[in-house]
Amino acid sequence: MHGAILVERMRTFSGKPFLVARHAQRFYEGANALGISVDAESDLSQSPFAWLANELVERNRKLIQQVGDVGLVVLLSPGDSGWNHHPASVPTWLAHLTPIPWGRLHGWYQQGCHLHISSVRNVPPDCWRPSIKSRSRLHYYLADRQATSTQPGSVAVLLNGEGNVTETSVANIIVVDHEGRLLSPRTSDILLGVSLEVVSRLAVAQGRELAYTDISVADLKNASELLMVGTTGCIWPAVSIDKRPIGNGEPGPAHRQLRQDWIDLVEFDFVDDARLRVEGLRKEQ
Repeated sequence: MHGAILVERMRTFSGKPFLVARHAQRFYEGANALGISVDAESDLSQSPFAWLANELVERNRKLIQQVGDVGLVVLLSPGDSGWNHHPASVPTWLAHLTPIPWGRLHGWYQQGCHLHISSVRNVPPDCWRPSIKSRSRLHYYLADRQATSTQPGSVAVLLNGEGNVTETSVANIIVVDHEGRLLSPRTSDILLGVSLEVVSRLAVAQGRELAYTDISVADLKNASELLMVGTTGCIWPAVSIDKRPIGNGEPGPAHRQLRQDWIDLVEFDFVDDARLRVEGLRKEQ
């Protein structure tokens, strides 16, 4: 009734949900921030959230074997359908699978994606905290609609009220500057993505650090590389902004190394898998 719906998105690798406990942690933190009372085990891998995610996969095992890896979406609403927020209302859980857009990912992996600076601003933190992953995504929808009308297939970058970069509807953004430093917008301005945390750990293993700071549009346009990190696609490059190339307009070395490290982490080549899925679909057609 109120659109007050918490959401968590995951994906599978080789049919197994990835980082379920970490997604559960963020999910329960969001529930607490929304004042939704749900039971959570101290071992998040054994929590109701984890059970639901794993049960969703098991019930659809045959489908996943046919179509390949999938996205998982878990939703939670307060369950109060009236005007009064009754303290005894029971939360409503929902869960469903979502297909992975193999064609779009394959294109991003091979050529990179294109960005557009949108005039639609991100939701300010004094409205609700960016750390709450909400189903309310109207601002993302409007921003992406503007982006695709300007350049078909492009992804919108949303700024905050001060004009600094925040995120996109599909991914967090990492700037690789000309000194090789990895920079992300401040955590107070973005949804702290699980994939962003993965890249931070991979960077530490390389002897590097992911720093959080204010990032201007000029910083974005003058970057050596731009990396996109999100649940479905993991990591891929952005090669232009507002039709202007980033660096030499091609995927760069920082992206290639971090992508390979991610593949090694999950022991699954998601880039080649996307290629094979696309080739398989073309043969069927």
